[in-house]
Amino acid sequence: MRQMQVLVGRNIAIFLKNKTNVLLCFFSIVIVLGLYVIFLRDFIIQSVEGTGLELKYVNEFTDRLMVSGLLIVLNTTTSFGIMQLNVGDTAKGVQRDYLVAPVTRFQLEIGYWISSIVVSFFFTAVTFCGAELYFYSYYGASIHMEVFLKSIGTLFFSSCMNGGLLLCMIKFMKDTTSFSTFGNLYGMICGFLAGTYLPYAMYPEKLKHLLFYFPPMQLTSMIRQICLSMYQEDGKIIGEHLYQAYGVTLVKEGIQVTMRGQWSYLLLALAIVLIVIRIEYREEKRRV
Repeated sequence: MRQMQVLVGRNIAIFLKNKTNVLLCFFSIVIVLGLYVIFLRDFIIQSVEGTGLELKYVNEFTDRLMVSGLLIVLNTTTSFGIMQLNVGDTAKGVQRDYLVAPVTRFQLEIGYWISSIVVSFFFTAVTFCGAELYFYSYYGASIHMEVFLKSIGTLFFSSCMNGGLLLCMIKFMKDTTSFSTFGNLYGMICGFLAGTYLPYAMYPEKLKHLLFYFPPMQLTSMIRQICLSMYQEDGKIIGEHLYQAYGVTLVKEGIQVTMRGQWSYLLLALAIVLIVIRIEYREEKRRV
């Protein structure tokens, strides 16, 4: 436990010391939200209006729909700073220096993973709280404390899931240049793969089938279900067809997937990711 505290503290301290990384995390929040407001908001609003939703709910529903989905994208991009540190330490041989101490390579990776969770969860939670202040001041709408806590819990788990996925993806990257290229590409397409930017119904059937097993797609669906649950009060203002069309709820083989089923799948996916990381470093140790 002491080793983990030292490793995590060291990683976060280096991250905070690099002011550029911190500013880029805040800047990524502005860029992601700005792209939605400038390029997507009017299009999505027109699309939602065409579903027959009461006009007084259209703008607020659209903003909650998109902002909740964008939280998963931000949850991914804000962890890039720690992952870049991981790749940089490998390239510079810093990790080999640590291995002289009673620390395993797997513990080093878990240290980066926990560090990425802390950083990405902080920035995502701040964004979520800021968004709720906006909804309260602009629309006069606020969510219940239970919904707030569920949202925070889901965002924390999202940080765990996305950090684990990135650890697997960067395994074969040997320098920060490769990671920067990967980060640019993954950050750009993550919103589309997670079903954030476009309505889920617009994807081809084969792509829907593949993306169903992509954890960020499940996370986007879950956080949207939680944040939009307020619309299910007072006699179900919004119909299920609208939820399915925009990826709030997911359908598999004609059957709507329950929240419990989604949690079961994501917990299994996270377990598999951690097992893969563990096996990778066990094999590496054998080769050494």
